[in-house]
Order: sequence, then C-alpha cells, then structure tokens
Amino acid sequence: MEKHIQKNLCRVFMKNLKEDGIVIELEKEKKSCFLRRGLIIESLNFEFDTIIRNRYRGRRLIVEKIKKISEKEKYVGMWLGDSFSKLDRLDILYSLNICYSALKDDGILYLSFCFGEEDKIVDNILYTCFIENELIDFVSFTEFLIVDIKVTDKLEIILKK
Repeated sequence: MEKHIQKNLCRVFMKNLKEDGIVIELEKEKKSCFLRRGLIIESLNFEFDTIIRNRYRGRRLIVEKIKKISEKEKYVGMWLGDSFSKLDRLDILYSLNICYSALKDDGILYLSFCFGEEDKIVDNILYTCFIENELIDFVSFTEFLIVDIKVTDKLEIILKK
C-alpha cells in the first residue's frame, strides 16, 4: 500500500510541474520517473553512514547540503524524501526557506516525515515526527502552499511555491 501511495504522490508531483527544467532529488530516489519526462536531474548525495554514526554531525551535513542549493529560482521541483525528518524543527524551517528561494515560481517540493506526536530516536538517529495538523500549521510559517498530504505510517507532503 505504501508504494501505491508514493506512486500516486509521484503522479501528483509530476502533474504539478509546470515546465521542464531541473529537478533536485536524493540519489537514486525517483530518477526513472523524472527521466521519462525529460527533466534534468541534480542529486543531493547525503553521506547516510555519517548521519547514522553521528547524530549532530549528520544533521549539520544535511543542512550544509541544503545550503548549497543557493541559486535563486533554479529548480522546477525537489524530491527530498525523508531527509528533513532527520533535522530539528528550526533546521527544517531554515531548510524550507532555502528550498523556497531555489524553486522557480510554481515549483514543487516533496518531503516525508515520521508520523507521530513525539520525536523519536531510532538507531541513533533523531527523527522529527509530526501529526497532520501540526505539519499543516508548521508549513504555514513558510510561503509554501500545500498541494497534497498523505498519512500512512509516515506523513508525505507536496508543497508548491
């Protein structure tokens, strides 16, 4: 069922891309979906071993990678999976604002988070968790609009600039 929901979200994501251009994504996450559409793909290659071994350094690594997305209005879309769920809320907000600046008008962003009322630590990794209403409220502190949100054992969201 989860793969079906993610496939539907990929369809929603692709449908909402207003133009061809550059999509940034996590390594090997959705490349075939983007290539079929003829999009140019840039990958953020997170060093997940570092994130697993050292919670604080891993969080800093993610924020540093996001900071490198510095060109304004360069991307038509971003498929960043659960990468933000490994950040604390302040870093998520900071990173969302960077993504907003880097997206072209009507650009689309996909993220997923752990579903729950309390953050959790699994295998030495801190996961920031949200319930649906909390994530909706959280996004309201940015300029993004919510295109779609799905709840399973995780919370998946598509945002639009």
